[in-house]
Order: sequence, then structure tokens, then C-alpha cells
Amino acid sequence: MNKPFLLGPEGKDYIWGGRRLIDSFSKKTDKEILAETWELSTHEDGKNRILSGENRGMFLNEVLKKFPEYTGTHPLSVYPSSEARKKALDEGLLPVLVKLIDADKDLSVQVHPDDGYAFVNEDGSLGKNEMWYVIDADKDAEIVYGFKEELTADMLRES
Repeated sequence: MNKPFLLGPEGKDYIWGGRRLIDSFSKKTDKEILAETWELSTHEDGKNRILSGENRGMFLNEVLKKFPEYTGTHPLSVYPSSEARKKALDEGLLPVLVKLIDADKDLSVQVHPDDGYAFVNEDGSLGKNEMWYVIDADKDAEIVYGFKEELTADMLRES
């Protein structure tokens, strides 16, 4: 019988992080700063452990590999077949990573690959789309998306 279980978040202490996740959200860590916690992750760089129930101590991807029915219709199964998606399904991976972020300082510029590029150049990984849901922000906070001026292929080759 499927029973709910708790996940143990994985903490990251990047230089732009702060103490809000520790002080306001009671995240337990031995780190001085906490930039983000990975609350739902099967990613190799921060897999969640199961904290309760019959699978306590196992990684989430191990449980999903052992019990694929826990995900119902797996989100990856509805997409056209690809090597990256087949590998992800076989390894109990999810195509989503849920994080809580404390960006106390400016974050770096981020560029994310699509599935094809990631599979070839990043050890068979899936690509990365990104969505942000802002729970709370300082009054002067901002998210910068895109570039100030239009970029051309020639400009990109010059860099």
C-alpha cells in the first residue's frame, strides 16, 4: 500500500545565499549560509532521502525505480521517446526539481540546455526549463529576463 512519506531536503551554500532559509524557515544545516534547498529532487547533485515510512533512508530515485507506480502516469511517459527520457524513466528520475531559494546577493547569468544538447554534452541528462514562483521578496527586488538589446548570431560568435 502506498503511504505518504517525508523527503529530506538537500542544502546548497552558494556564495549568493543568505540565512533566511535557516532563520525564517527553520532549515537544518551545518552550513553558515544556505542559498537553496532542493525540496523535491532526483538529480544526481542533490537527491532527496526518504525520512519516514517503509523506505526510510533510501534515495527518492531508488524508491521510484523500485515502485514506478508511485508516480502514476509518469510525466516523461507522455512525451515522444528519446534516449534521455528513456534513461530518466529507467533510473527513477523526475523531470522536475523544486527548490526554495534565498538569493541574498545577485545571482549569476544562467543559460540552460535543451534535452538534445544536455544528453550529448552532460552525461545523458535532460535539458532544463525554468519557472519561478516568488513567495516573498524585498521591496526593491527584481528579476531580469533577457538582454538590453537584441543579440545577433554575429555578436554571439564574437564573444
